[in-house]
Amino acid sequence: MADILTGTDAPIAFRCGPINTTTPINRSNNLSSLIDTMREKMGQNNSKFTALSLGQGPNILHGLIQCRLDLSMQRCFACVKNAGLSIAHRCPNSTEAAAWFDDCVVLYTYSNRLDRELKLFGVKSNGSHSENRAAFSEALYGLLYKLSSQVAIELHHGFAVGMTSFRETNKVYAMAECLRNIPSLECERCVIWVVDHLHEYHGDEVGGEIINGSCRVRFESYLFYDDSVFRERKGEESGVVVVYSKGGGSCKGLFGCKDNLMKVLWIVAIASLIGIAFCFCLMKRRVSKVASSQLEDKAHMMHGPPSTA
Repeated sequence: MADILTGTDAPIAFRCGPINTTTPINRSNNLSSLIDTMREKMGQNNSKFTALSLGQGPNILHGLIQCRLDLSMQRCFACVKNAGLSIAHRCPNSTEAAAWFDDCVVLYTYSNRLDRELKLFGVKSNGSHSENRAAFSEALYGLLYKLSSQVAIELHHGFAVGMTSFRETNKVYAMAECLRNIPSLECERCVIWVVDHLHEYHGDEVGGEIINGSCRVRFESYLFYDDSVFRERKGEESGVVVVYSKGGGSCKGLFGCKDNLMKVLWIVAIASLIGIAFCFCLMKRRVSKVASSQLEDKAHMMHGPPSTA
């Protein structure tokens, strides 16, 4: 059992709820049945999220499972299986538990309050530092604030990843994720809180992760998510959004970023074309008017002045 609680399989954030010894319930069997049922439902719907209840009367168990949208179903199920074993090992008699892992999050409760604030916090660090700390930080925070707005969009299903570059060849990759059972505004606020407090927990590190209740943020100097999900996958959720940017996070003024400069050039080009077209129409109209006047003069000369008789 110990090997599932260490290394990459260990939870980043974990919390066991209170223990209730007054009601004789086989909680381990209930949890195992709940997770098996949720996994089956996820497989049937080809979905990486499910929330349901199992049992009767006071022994109803409510559960939620969510996997990262960039993962395969096989990897998702492997994480869920490990999560069930980990929770059963750490919280054998708890009335509720919650755990965030690298690939998934699992929580359950007997109190029917899955939508309440999840009091869970965890930090994971890779211990690496950048030689270009200022440039790295500027690029990282610019990317993360973009992700904080993208992850809260309903169509994105609480998941957004992105990449930005600095100093030409250096890159930063990041991910923001929220539980899908929370409102969009709460999701955005949760991610922004993590970004605002990132330096407090990670300093100048170039990789790490923070779990803050119902959301998490991860960043690395290498590609850690599966970017193949940005290609169409028929039959699967299409909520993944990717944000790519260059040159750090902030653009001061209209000409502060390459993207903004290109927009300005396009506007100038379109305005110039419209101006040329307008001038051409005016010239054509003037030429037509002159030609018409000349034809009238010729007609008068051929027929002479009108008769006065």
